[in-house]
Amino acid sequence: LDSLESQIRNATDAVCLNADGNLCTNPSAPTTYIKLLRVNSDPLHIRCVASSGTTQNGRIEIVVSSVQLPANFTSITNQDTVSGVDITNCSFTIIPSSGGVSAPPIVSISFKVSQGVAAVSRQDFLANVSFQTTISLRGY
Repeated sequence: LDSLESQIRNATDAVCLNADGNLCTNPSAPTTYIKLLRVNSDPLHIRCVASSGTTQNGRIEIVVSSVQLPANFTSITNQDTVSGVDITNCSFTIIPSSGGVSAPPIVSISFKVSQGVAAVSRQDFLANVSFQTTISLRGY
C-alpha cells in the first residue's frame, strides 16, 4: 500500500480506464484500472486482477508504459497460491480536480487481503483484512 500511495501522490493526473484501455464513461465511478500521468516519465498503469479458482490469487499489477493497453504488467502482491495473498474487492475511485494546483485530483483505493486461494483452510488459519485510503495527487 505504501508503494502505491507514493506512486499516486507523485502523479500529475489520474485517468479512469476500462479493461480494454478506453476511458471510463463515468470517470468518478469505482474502477479496477487507472493510469497515472507523471512529469518527465511514461504513465504508470495500475489494475486489479480477480482470482481464478484455486489456481491464481487475485492481485494488484503495475506497468510503466506509454502504450494505451500494455501487456507486460507485474504483480506487486505475492502470487504464491499457498503462502501468498489473494486480493479481492479491489477498486480505485478518482475524484477529479476542482480546478487549479490547490485542488488536485484524489484517488481512493480499497481492497481486501486474504490468505492464498490454495492455502490450508483450517478455521483457525482463516484471516483477512480490508484496506481503504485516499491519496491526494501533488499539485504541480
